[in-house]
Amino acid sequence: MSKTILVTGAGSGFGEAAAIGMARNGHRVIASAQISPQVHALRRKGEELGLGERLIVEKLDLLDPYDLRHAQRWDIDVLWNNAGIGESGPVSEIPMELVRRNYEVNVFKPLELTQAFARKWVDEGKKAKVVFTSSMGGLFTPAGWGVYVSTKHALESIAEALQQELAPFGIK
Repeated sequence: MSKTILVTGAGSGFGEAAAIGMARNGHRVIASAQISPQVHALRRKGEELGLGERLIVEKLDLLDPYDLRHAQRWDIDVLWNNAGIGESGPVSEIPMELVRRNYEVNVFKPLELTQAFARKWVDEGKKAKVVFTSSMGGLFTPAGWGVYVSTKHALESIAEALQQELAPFGIK
């Protein structure tokens, strides 16, 4: 059965490859990218691959309140929170502004988007799914990566709690 899947952070790397793969497999994918050059490049790639209406590319900067409100209007079956950033370096030296930005992009904004869709799905009685891309860093903490992996530890905990809390509503 074909699903409509929103993938955040699909402008490059794993998110881009996953979005293209799912579109090739017949799903309708809304592949979101943070900046316009990524949007245009992915649209062009989708056209070259003949993906047509199965790959819809939209701008979605998780830190832009307008983009977040716009995204919450999409009718989707699966939310794949893939967007993320990683700050490396000694925890004792990374400026707090960068620590906060990592938490905003990797934890708070995906949670905000998830909460909005979960409320919508519960109200509609819709069976749906939420996916979070984490990292091996969600399981252990190597030196120099404390800030990044702490966001992934937090994301792992949030995902586990959501799994239990949303199950009674048919949301995986």
